[in-house]
Amino acid sequence: MKKPNLFGGPFLPEENKGEKDLTYYRERALDRSNINLQFLIEKRFTWMNDYIKEDMHGVEIGAGIGVTRDYIKTNNIELTDCYYHPWIDRVVDAMKLPYEDNSIDFLILSNVIHHVASPVLFFEEAKRVLRKKGFILINDVKCSLVVRILFRILNHEGYSYDLDIFDRALLVNKPDLPWSANNAVCDLLFSDQERFQNETGLKIIEDKPVEFFVFLLSGGISSEFKTIKLNRKILIILDKIDSILSSLSSIFPLSRQTVIVKE
Repeated sequence: MKKPNLFGGPFLPEENKGEKDLTYYRERALDRSNINLQFLIEKRFTWMNDYIKEDMHGVEIGAGIGVTRDYIKTNNIELTDCYYHPWIDRVVDAMKLPYEDNSIDFLILSNVIHHVASPVLFFEEAKRVLRKKGFILINDVKCSLVVRILFRILNHEGYSYDLDIFDRALLVNKPDLPWSANNAVCDLLFSDQERFQNETGLKIIEDKPVEFFVFLLSGGISSEFKTIKLNRKILIILDKIDSILSSLSSIFPLSRQTVIVKE
């Protein structure tokens, strides 16, 4: 893809070299009084139910704080991560999935792809383990102008467009640092849908930009910043405004919802 003109050059701050203690963030996410954050998490998962039936068997890759079962309509989902936590069912390497061929109905990845050392190797594994017509359901970063500015201000994570994302010999992130991140990964993967299909044998059927005010007002999930508490009715209105902003301009959306199918 063409590199963005504004703040399109690489921005790679020093990476977090250790494992984050997710217990605190899990407790925050489970706190029902935190309406702003609850609304954001709900929005990030419930849309996936359009592609999931109750009898399907799924796996979440990089489950992190492990709240997915609260929002997905099937309980037949295995929560995995590269680190063990009490709420995680299995420790899994995204590039070496421990599942039999054609055995999984859907895979969920919420803000994970931009951390994977080789996304293209993950998609090869995903194609192997998914049944025919199986889905990969992704919620991840949309590296818009606003996102690129926020990263430079917050110095939280970085991005670089200066790579061939489909080069199988290339490591996009450091495999020994799970929090290593390149937030341009999804832009690079999904901007040319024809090339993605040719390279992976998988088909993108939806790639929708989402989120602006709803994310900014959440206070963050795996990071935390100050915000103002709102009620659900106002958040619903702001979500509708987000949808309009995201559809009208590529400047504003902070996230994307991507659906990929194995034909």
